[in-house]
Amino acid sequence: MGIGFRFFGFTFSMALIHFFQLYEKQIHYTLLQEQVNLFNLLSSERLLHYQKIGQTTGMAQDQAGLFVNKLLFFYHKQSDST
Repeated sequence: MGIGFRFFGFTFSMALIHFFQLYEKQIHYTLLQEQVNLFNLLSSERLLHYQKIGQTTGMAQDQAGLFVNKLLFFYHKQSDST
């Protein structure tokens, strides 16, 4: 009986911890989605600016587009970890 209660308490506490961690990640992801999306004019202008910078340094247009997508992915990954 005592060990079952301990096990239940431990599993329940781990479930609560993971639930709130995932909930916080979802909040950050939602805020990021609101800030950076293709319909947000400022974000798309900034991404186009980064793409033009890549092109002026000698990148091809498709490589600069991939660079911008990876930059956006890296930013998204950074914001998820905070």
